[in-house]
Formats: sequence, structure tokens, C-alpha cells
Amino acid sequence: MTNVELGSRISSYRKNKNMTQEELANRIGITPQALSKWERNQSLPDISLLISLCNILEVSADCLLGTDAQKITEGTDKGTEDKILRQLRNCLPPLELIFSVSLVPSLSNNFVKDIEDVRTRLAKEGILMPLVWVRDEGVLKENEFMILAYRNVLYDEVLCGSKEENYEKMIACLEKTVRDRYADLLNKDIVKKLVDNLAISYPALVENTVPDKISYGFLLDILKKFIALGKPICYLPKIIEKAESLLHDNPALSAETIALKIAGELETAIRI
Repeated sequence: MTNVELGSRISSYRKNKNMTQEELANRIGITPQALSKWERNQSLPDISLLISLCNILEVSADCLLGTDAQKITEGTDKGTEDKILRQLRNCLPPLELIFSVSLVPSLSNNFVKDIEDVRTRLAKEGILMPLVWVRDEGVLKENEFMILAYRNVLYDEVLCGSKEENYEKMIACLEKTVRDRYADLLNKDIVKKLVDNLAISYPALVENTVPDKISYGFLLDILKKFIALGKPICYLPKIIEKAESLLHDNPALSAETIALKIAGELETAIRI
């Protein structure tokens, strides 16, 4: 195993745990700069730290050191292996816009800008829209389009307007579907990005709270329940603040109970 391989493995396993370099470094008891050097292959971790590193990342020493590495292809081409692994990672996209071949001419040259405009409008509501995968699909009916989340159909319609009307309808439906079905799109990576961004304006709110006291997975469950109650995710700062308080008083509370309590308090505050 080379230094490069170990650095890449540490970085990969850390990201799989949705941890920043600072978070992992603090838990190991080293500086973020030292961890950064490991991941950039400028130095190696002391052998005495390997056990802690493996425990925190929840991997075996064999996995971390690469001694259990098994080939996934019959050949020796590393590029082929990387391509296969990349395809595996991307085989279940969180958001797709697919349409019949007959709708391809309807797509505007301003598509990227229009999607960015949708993303910006949703961001004002606290919604971070995941990357949109766009493709034509030959098995769809003529002029049919679908919006999918993890290959699950969220919206399906056969259009009958002009090219311009059909295009505008697809963009409008994409925005509305993301807004209305955001709970179906949320995942831990999106939650982490929302929290990391929130920490810029509210560092004291997030520091030592997420993920130390409230894991990304548990916060994801709270947010899904909260959204299902018809409440906007723009209340994320209050959700984190109140969830921490509730869990401090009763660590056994479920995500559903926490979401209900927070939603109830916000509704009362809004009425007042």
C-alpha cells in the first residue's frame, strides 16, 4: 500500500461518515492541519492512532490499510474499475427530469440558467435542490415527462402545448415538485450541506451540536417529519435549537415527537 492510497482511503471513509476534517481531527485528538496532511499524502498517521481512526470511521484496519482489497474486474485496468465504481455511486440519483424523445426539441438553450433560477428561488425558502439529472427516455409516451427521486416517480404528465409551453411547464413542474415533495429528496448529504452553510451565520448554534449531539441521520428524520406536517424547512435554525433542548431533557424522544413539538410551538408563535 502506498502513502497515496492510505490518504485517499482516510478521506473517502471520512466523507462517507459525513464528517469534516475538523470533526474527525478533534475526535482523534490531532489538529485539522495534521489530518489534512494525511489526506494530501504529505505524512502518515502514527500507528498508535490507527485503532482510534478505525473505530471512529467504523472500518477495519484491513479496509483502511487496503490489505483486504479485492479486484472487481477481470482485467488490470484501474480506469475501468474507477468507471464501474463511479457508475455504482451514480445509479440512484436523488432528482431526475426525464422526457420522451419527442420533447427534446422543446428544450431551451437557457435550460441551465432556468434551472439555476429555480434553485435560487427555492434557496430563499431554505430548500437546497440536489443536482438535476436530465435525459431523454425512449420508453415514455409521446410528449410525456417525469420527475423522479431515487427512481421513484414524483410527477408524470403528457404535454400537449407548443414547444415553448411544454418547456415552461416542465420547468414550473420541476420547481413545484421539489417544493412539495422535498421530504422525498432529502438525504444526509443534503442535510450536512444545509448545516455546514448554516454554521457560517450561526456558528454557536451548530458547533458541538450537529453531528455531536444530533446526528445527520436523526436530523434528517426530524426534517422529513417536520416537512410532512406542512412546515417549511427555512426554520432549520429553530429546529436544531429546539431539538437539542428537547433531547437534553429526554434523549429517548423520537424524531416524530420532536417534529410535532417544534411544529406546534412554531404554530403558536406565528398566531401570537
